[in-house]
Amino acid sequence: MWPTGRQDRPAGRCSFAQRLQDAVAHLSDDHDVVTTLSMVGPMTVVSDELAGHAEAVVVEVLSNAVWRSGVANITVEVSVSDERLIEITGDGRGIPSDDQCRIGLADIAQCAEDLGGHCMITSPPDGGIHAFWRIPLQNPYRHTAAVATL
Repeated sequence: MWPTGRQDRPAGRCSFAQRLQDAVAHLSDDHDVVTTLSMVGPMTVVSDELAGHAEAVVVEVLSNAVWRSGVANITVEVSVSDERLIEITGDGRGIPSDDQCRIGLADIAQCAEDLGGHCMITSPPDGGIHAFWRIPLQNPYRHTAAVATL
């Protein structure tokens, strides 16, 4: 249905925290970007399916920040509490407004909406990128007994 992050390893083999660390490290290794990753809350309660969505969000936003915004510094903050929140901020020239609805960014916004949450990606007037991806802890759109913890 939605992109589920890197496909070069079997799902479920790495913890959610490790998947995020790998995604951010991959960007740092391949580009001259200083990255900071902060994780707060019980990452172990995030299901593999929803961890894949979150990983895809991080990868998509970081890729856009590097390729379209030219960031040198980027911060990824992930928290699990009453809702699942990813916040990404970076410097650079920002993503042009006509670029913000490209397929990848539109997909992560649609995924958030489908999960009962929302996504907002902005480029402040003075440059940079600011992305929020917020999903309710209890997903009202699921019809299973599983807890949606993204």
